[in-house]
Amino acid sequence: MNSAALTSPSESTNHSIGFPFDLAAEAIAVRMRWFGVLVGFALVNLISNDFFPNDPQRNVPLLNVILGIGVIYTLFDTYWSLQGRVFLSKSPLVVSALEAIFIGLLCHFDLGEQSPFRIYYFMSLLVCAIRYRP
Repeated sequence: MNSAALTSPSESTNHSIGFPFDLAAEAIAVRMRWFGVLVGFALVNLISNDFFPNDPQRNVPLLNVILGIGVIYTLFDTYWSLQGRVFLSKSPLVVSALEAIFIGLLCHFDLGEQSPFRIYYFMSLLVCAIRYRP
């Protein structure tokens, strides 16, 4: 049997997705990122104003900037996915750290421990579980 057929995508020298499952997992992860960013903008600009109208802890302009950075990251991730590759595929810990910082900043500048963005940690774990094999 050909040894190239036995190598996994993580063992290959390029960053291409090798199996249809990996391509499907990447597509799901990208959709979840877009969902998270769009829901984040809705939480900050539409929904939260009804529930927390004059909360001094919320910094709406800064939250929009943080979510804008999330959109830029998601655009890169989408572009790479459309090319059949995984963005930062060789650095899953870097991706997880960036997501943790992103979510932590959203929580801190929103409502702290009571922020609805704390749910994003679970979504981040789910994306990691879908995208990366143990």
